[in-house]
Amino acid sequence: MKIVTLVHRIFISDNVKPGGIDYVNSYLEKSGHEVILVEHPLSGSHVSQVRIGNSIKKYRIPFSGPPRWLLEALFNFYKIATFGKLDLIIAVDPLNFISAYILSIFTHTKIQFHAVDFSEKRFGIKILDFIYREIYYFALHRASFVTYVSTNMFDIVNPRSRRCVFFPNSPEFKKATRIDPKSKNKFEIVYTKSNISSSEADMLIELTCLLKRSYPNILLNVIGAVESATKSKVKELHLQKNLQFHGLIDYLENLNIVSRSYIGIAWYENIKSFEKYADSLKIREYAACGLPVVCNRLISTALEANREGLLFLCDNVTELDNSICKLIKDNNLYLDMREKALSWAKKNDKTVIINKLYKSIGLLEDNKL
Repeated sequence: MKIVTLVHRIFISDNVKPGGIDYVNSYLEKSGHEVILVEHPLSGSHVSQVRIGNSIKKYRIPFSGPPRWLLEALFNFYKIATFGKLDLIIAVDPLNFISAYILSIFTHTKIQFHAVDFSEKRFGIKILDFIYREIYYFALHRASFVTYVSTNMFDIVNPRSRRCVFFPNSPEFKKATRIDPKSKNKFEIVYTKSNISSSEADMLIELTCLLKRSYPNILLNVIGAVESATKSKVKELHLQKNLQFHGLIDYLENLNIVSRSYIGIAWYENIKSFEKYADSLKIREYAACGLPVVCNRLISTALEANREGLLFLCDNVTELDNSICKLIKDNNLYLDMREKALSWAKKNDKTVIINKLYKSIGLLEDNKL
């Protein structure tokens, strides 16, 4: 197949923050299909870029906000029209769907609208929020098929889509590194997030202080960007041996630290309204590596994982501390939750989901991708 993926990205300097769609693109490419990736910045005026294999071409599109979005739609229409006959266009958000839909009127190309979140008040400006919702609903109604990433999105997607499929941000199970718990340091835990707010950092510092009372050798690996004030606070509290900040690191290095850790921590503040409908790639990666997880209840994935028995729901730092201590202390509980994590991750293996989906819509024959 020849596929174009249209997506808005978070750019950190010139690096792209990975997302669930990358597992899809990577798997399709390694299965012999041609994937053309068109990336625009989620916000700001960063360059847009087109990736074909290892080749990246950058394009400077002027302005930011609504004027730029209009130019991006024109750019999409022009660029994908030059790629020749396509089998599928994957539009990862409603703005990208519009240009794909206009092109499909002439080419009859199938469009997958990949709904990665939803927000009743995306911009906080009534007219923009109205336009956003109307385009979103239009995409749900007009797409050849819709994939949605979280169980919370079902009530938004199902009434408006002719065909919708649950398509979580899960990794390929076989590619996750899994280490025997007997070989792990059970006092090494991990928290990973691209940008860590000062309030999240304060929570992690408080958690480390609590854990240190029970386990003086506790080590919390923090992967992501933190403010310099946070590092100063860690020094003042003499927590350097217990809190290690790795910053923004290579994705594979990130997964290596996750896989060697004993327990995964996730935390969501829900400051942005779309987080209610988003899916946590982090929790799914923890699970694929065999890590039991502790998390608050503000994201759909945590509720799903809790129902599957691999995650403790915690409403505050004290509950996080209690849950982590319980997992460190009770080996049978730990191993039981680890097995449930692996079972859940295997059930949601991206390979299985992709094959099942694309066969069901007639883009694949009985042979695997």
